[in-house]
Amino acid sequence: MQTQRILVVADRTAEAPDLVAVLRRRAEESPSRFTLLVTADADGLAFDDSAEAAWSRAVTRAELAAARIREAGLELEEAIVGDPDPALAVGDVGHARELDRVMFLDRARVAPRPVLAAA
Repeated sequence: MQTQRILVVADRTAEAPDLVAVLRRRAEESPSRFTLLVTADADGLAFDDSAEAAWSRAVTRAELAAARIREAGLELEEAIVGDPDPALAVGDVGHARELDRVMFLDRARVAPRPVLAAA
């Protein structure tokens, strides 16, 4: 079975304890190699909601999530930070990488919704 290249799009969900479990379930379905894309959206709770502050928080989220994913033994190609708008962020990443699938992680619960799958 061919390894699928999966883009995982997260915002604050990158901090969710269930993130690794969701990715592990996906990897058990078929061999998977992940790229984590954390959007640099404003928290709404933070005092400083400037673009720089949002980007800085997203970098921290991406680094911490990447460490957890790798520690779990899952194959993570890279963790990157992107545009606050998930659609624009996915477009930016999709132009530079070959992807088989995009997974968006819900805020209400960390559960993947397959949005795009290559034939």
